[in-house]
Amino acid sequence: MNKVKKVKTMNTDSLDFIKKNVIILAIYIGLAIFFNYGILTKQNLMKWDIMDAYYPLCMSSADLLRNGRLPLWNAAFLFGSPVYIMLGIPFWYPTTLLFELTAGYSLICVAVEYCIHVVIACFGMFLLTKDHLDQDELKNYAIAGIAGAFYGYSGLFISNAEHIMIIVSAAWLPWILYFVRRYLGTKKHIFLMSAALCMGLSILGGYPEIWIATLIILVPYFVIHTKKESRFYKRVLMAGAAYFFFGLETLAVSAISVIPFLLSSRYLERLGTASVLNSYRMPMILSAILPHYSMYAEVMGPTIDISMISMYMGILTLVIFGWVFTLRLKNKIPYLGICLFAFLMMFGEHSFLHSLFYHYFPLFKTLRFPSLWRCVVTVFILLLAAEALELLLEDKRKLGRIAASCGCGGVVFFLAGAALPHLMKDYEYSLVNDFQGDLAADASLLFLYAVVLVMIGSNWKKKQYYLSVLCIMAVLDLFLCQKDLYDATVVRYSQWSGEQTVEMKEAAAAWYMLDRERTHSIDYSDAVRSKSGLNSTAIVINHTLDEEGYLSVQLDYVQKYRGSRHCANSYGVPEVYITDDVVGGSEVDFGQWLQDETVSPYQIYVEDGYPVERKEDAPPAQIRIDYFISGDISVEASMNTEGYLVIQQAYYPGWKVCIDGEEGEIVKINNTFIGVYLTEGTHQVSFLFRPIDFYVGASITAAFLILFIVIAAREAVCFKRNKHRS
Repeated sequence: MNKVKKVKTMNTDSLDFIKKNVIILAIYIGLAIFFNYGILTKQNLMKWDIMDAYYPLCMSSADLLRNGRLPLWNAAFLFGSPVYIMLGIPFWYPTTLLFELTAGYSLICVAVEYCIHVVIACFGMFLLTKDHLDQDELKNYAIAGIAGAFYGYSGLFISNAEHIMIIVSAAWLPWILYFVRRYLGTKKHIFLMSAALCMGLSILGGYPEIWIATLIILVPYFVIHTKKESRFYKRVLMAGAAYFFFGLETLAVSAISVIPFLLSSRYLERLGTASVLNSYRMPMILSAILPHYSMYAEVMGPTIDISMISMYMGILTLVIFGWVFTLRLKNKIPYLGICLFAFLMMFGEHSFLHSLFYHYFPLFKTLRFPSLWRCVVTVFILLLAAEALELLLEDKRKLGRIAASCGCGGVVFFLAGAALPHLMKDYEYSLVNDFQGDLAADASLLFLYAVVLVMIGSNWKKKQYYLSVLCIMAVLDLFLCQKDLYDATVVRYSQWSGEQTVEMKEAAAAWYMLDRERTHSIDYSDAVRSKSGLNSTAIVINHTLDEEGYLSVQLDYVQKYRGSRHCANSYGVPEVYITDDVVGGSEVDFGQWLQDETVSPYQIYVEDGYPVERKEDAPPAQIRIDYFISGDISVEASMNTEGYLVIQQAYYPGWKVCIDGEEGEIVKINNTFIGVYLTEGTHQVSFLFRPIDFYVGASITAAFLILFIVIAAREAVCFKRNKHRS
């Protein structure tokens, strides 16, 4: 009988645990819909990078997938690009891939994917915070729930909404920390595999600055949470071994992208600005209390991209964090150390620490936004603040003190707002007015927080009831930040102001109409739109190839050719042509040839090619393009003399050519393009891009996922058996 009662109690506890977690998740989903209803209901659009780069890449990828082809090569980008080698291009990221295969990736998918990752971030931070709190009671669910909301709706997520890759990596950071902590506490390998899976997802769909920062801070994090009863050197060795296996498993998860990237690194050239141009500055910390600061940072002094500034993580967080230094918290010193390290790193060139990394680690010279280290700062500040709030809510006297500090803070903010016009008399009225609004909102929040905390202290027996009021206050705290930052980087008009003009409505409607017209509208069989009479060559035009997006890195030899005079002189030369005007390395220096303006645009440079005898009076060759798809080209060439068939797509290992049903040899043309030598006669030529490194990486990733599913299923069965036995 006792055994039955015990099993029944355990089942009830498990159901209660699941019920509470589901409620928290439902609240986060509700907040995502509330805060983003404008873009979810097609009244508005995301904007900037997410529309100019991410959406076009996903759109073209979806069209290829739905036509039965892998998106390994982008034929439209410059002279074609092996996009599968780029980290942060989310072709293999689960949510993106799911939308591409089902809905075909449309404008609404962009908005939904952003909201999904905000919910993932909130719930991950909730689980991580809950795992740090001692007692499994309703109070700690409320505290963890507030911490999760403050993270997922912080300035980092709102201001960076245009950078979906940043959102992806930031969303998975709490999950990685959570599973690592669970593994080190239980030694169950499934948790380490789960952490590696989340880390792999951060790499597959995320932004390098954040996942590199994650890998760095995990070094001390592993040591911190390795069992403390061992001697320090043993803890370091144990943590090092765990980190090593975590790294191997992360590599396995992300092998589909990481292996091709590592093998291609010798061909790549970084585009864009250097990281030192996007470093944080001390005055920007004011964004923690002034949401409008991001938009006015340029007026206040030297600035960076407005999306890289906001440090807002809740006014309550700042008040509680001040008490962290006076309380005994389990991981206070090491967590404060991580906060300080990340804080110094985000200042980039203005900090000696980042300068050391920049000088001694070449990888850092390719990174653009040191300010993204504020993601790490936000996570660990919230963890410390949550632990502090847990202790404060257990002591009436301390609760009274924190209420008093909220009231005093409210007075300070109110007086600062009143004095602001005199202190900033040289600035525009709109700036001062917005800052006054921020300070007034902060003061109001602090006064309300003070009242709620007093109510909790004076009604100690009913404090669980008043905790719900504290949660509502936290949502109001978030709303003020959301309202002020949302229209800065997310939408084209503020969904809270109700000031959408007729022109804005029509513009949004036109975007969605265009989206419906081109989704899955590709007819690859009709790729050739026109033919040129010049040398009987064909010009290939496809009505979707302009949807290229942009990439932050490119093949170095393509960049060199694009900057040459020969490239400028050959503008208008079609994608596919035949020529017998050939020079080689024994005749002319390649660098000099590239810069020679007198060279015919149809003359090609072949380093080790076959000698070709030019025939001025030979009749023109005939070309018929059967299809010209990304990574898949078929041409029928009728040659009246020997020559070279040139395809203006970049040379890269993985291209294969088949001539009249037999494998041929790819020739590198102008040190840039692919081509093939053809003898006199009619030939059927097919070019296929089938890189081996992709298939090797994909096989490793698939093997890990299968192994993960098998081990997870076994763990679930064992857990169920043990629960019934107990």
